[in-house]
Amino acid sequence: MTRLLTQSEAEVLLDGHSLTITQVLADGWARWRKLVKSDTELGAILSNRTRASIVYDCIRHAALTSFVGAEDVVVSEDRGFLLLSFSQRIILRFKKYRGATLRTSSTPTRQALEYGSQVLPGMESLTHLIAGYLPDEVGIGLDRAAITCPTTAGIEWVIELDLTRVVGGEVDERDLAPVTHVEAADTTVGTIIRPRRAEQDELGADQQTPSER
Repeated sequence: MTRLLTQSEAEVLLDGHSLTITQVLADGWARWRKLVKSDTELGAILSNRTRASIVYDCIRHAALTSFVGAEDVVVSEDRGFLLLSFSQRIILRFKKYRGATLRTSSTPTRQALEYGSQVLPGMESLTHLIAGYLPDEVGIGLDRAAITCPTTAGIEWVIELDLTRVVGGEVDERDLAPVTHVEAADTTVGTIIRPRRAEQDELGADQQTPSER
């Protein structure tokens, strides 16, 4: 792993793309809210994990279509792992944050560990970033969107994204039903690595599970 980019260096490289990244996150959440608006009972029926998977799939679709034609952006997928490379200096993935400390949850697959340690094979020279969103307490809107630089020690730095600048970044709460949203209290920073369940061991170390999204 080479030296990590500073926040200022990353902001320069992402200049011109930050708004698109913000819109991609907002689009993913807006599609989820549209789904719940059509069937208000879904908010209580579906688990937080299911919601995160739906939102991730919508974010993935938005990312695949939003960066077409961008000369300095390369979009790739490996075992369901969507990655965006910027100027051959940054590699970025999308995830949901768990709380104000902007932690994320992952099962300990090899990819998850390597990404959080900034040593993803073949991409060791790129700074690994996460573009993520944080739902509000009732699951209606988004409290926050940000780009973080994770390390084994925690989060190196954070670039805040302004949701009010994009379509879908502000939600009219009068038209939406609350969604059950239960999260554990945050006590530390960094990326959470959850122990494997017995049935997950059969997937193999390289295969991603839905909770990584």
